[in-house]
Amino acid sequence: MMRFRPIAISALCFSLASTIPSLALADTITIDFENDPIGIVNDGFQSVESSLARFSTTFGHGLVISENFSGEFRGTRGLAVFGLPNNELVMDFAVPMQRISLWFGNDGFTPFQLDLAALIVFNGNQLVGAEGVAFNGNDLMDQSITFSRVGAVFNRAIFFYRHNGPVAETVDDISLTPVPEPGTLALFGTGLLLAACKRRRLRA
Repeated sequence: MMRFRPIAISALCFSLASTIPSLALADTITIDFENDPIGIVNDGFQSVESSLARFSTTFGHGLVISENFSGEFRGTRGLAVFGLPNNELVMDFAVPMQRISLWFGNDGFTPFQLDLAALIVFNGNQLVGAEGVAFNGNDLMDQSITFSRVGAVFNRAIFFYRHNGPVAETVDDISLTPVPEPGTLALFGTGLLLAACKRRRLRA
């Protein structure tokens, strides 16, 4: 019986250690809009691919699921924000997030001063942080922007292009990583503890 217990603990360690990475990967979702009908959508729009994100604009209109005509999106379609300057894409999340990443384009030649894509995140009304990426100006969706900082938690993100004219923001493949639930964290901690026990027993 005494010899059986180390083997059982080691088996449990291995099982938990192999499960934890898959749990972490399963927490990240990507919204690519491939299953959403092409056309104008209302503020408060949710993709059929996830109920965790709700999309709107600062002006209350201008959201369009647009077809990919010549490299504007990464798939067959994506989300565009039309309107005057300062009509920005607002994303509200049903659960707290710890990471967001998205692809953007439509940054080719324009008579307007177009130089930077910006992503700002909030927790309620509290500013959490911001990131900016300079455009490469090739009019293709081949650039991405990411916000992820240790300990940062947010439930709203605003994305926009810094410009002075009616240039449409286009986005696709929005990846979101929710904050792990307490149960997942407890499992992760248990796995680390048991893995440490296993290593100690193997050395002995």
